[in-house]
Amino acid sequence: MRRNLLLIVSSSLIYISCSSDSFDGLTKEQIVDNFRSSSEYRAYKRSDKLYAQVVSTFLIEPAGIRISTMNSGETQAFLSYIDSQKNLSIKQVNYKPISSPE
Repeated sequence: MRRNLLLIVSSSLIYISCSSDSFDGLTKEQIVDNFRSSSEYRAYKRSDKLYAQVVSTFLIEPAGIRISTMNSGETQAFLSYIDSQKNLSIKQVNYKPISSPE
């Protein structure tokens, strides 16, 4: 009985550790690819809304990777994507509106 309980607990721990998303070893390209395959990004791309052209740069923690978004719609999709990831947090480090030529 005790052995069976130990096997169940150890199997559960292995499953939990393998199934949790760990972004510690990911590159910038892998994070961007994961974002671009997310439902948040697909919804943004399907939208026919017009978005302000603003470059926002974020620092992904704990990886220390900088990722930029090109408009307010992509920024909102990226923020929603990060919110859905349990092991990631971000800090906005730059916000630069793109002025239109006059």
